[in-house]
Amino acid sequence: MRLAHCSNISDKGLEEVANKLSLLEELDISFTSLSKHSLEAIGRCCPYLTTLKFNKLVYDGNNPYLDLRNDDEAFAIAKTMPKLCHLELLGNKLSNDGLVAILGGCNRLESLDVRGCFNVDLGASLGESYGDTDNVLAALLEMCSLCISE
Repeated sequence: MRLAHCSNISDKGLEEVANKLSLLEELDISFTSLSKHSLEAIGRCCPYLTTLKFNKLVYDGNNPYLDLRNDDEAFAIAKTMPKLCHLELLGNKLSNDGLVAILGGCNRLESLDVRGCFNVDLGASLGESYGDTDNVLAALLEMCSLCISE
């Protein structure tokens, strides 16, 4: 189901219909105002979901006013969508904590796209969770075809 760019859809509206989408396998809710509440409802009600696209507008990571971290959506995905195989989070504001949660909670991932997620740093802080950086990159490449912008 593709709901990308649907500006009139709300968390409340999606939560109300989520239980009728129990056989849903693919969902694109990119560029909407939906939040973790919608993700939690979809995760609870759609056990067959294997593909999620939840892209945001890519922001300039060098702008201090836009350097906001928010892992709530990543935590909701990690907690409620263990069968995801394909996940797109372009321009999302998740940090390493959110990425680690997703990698731990969605162990069937084949592809993960976090381009434009400027709060994700594959350096020291993610490395501390998994050991050294080489181990982190090896684990990521082993788990999924990771797409990261340079």
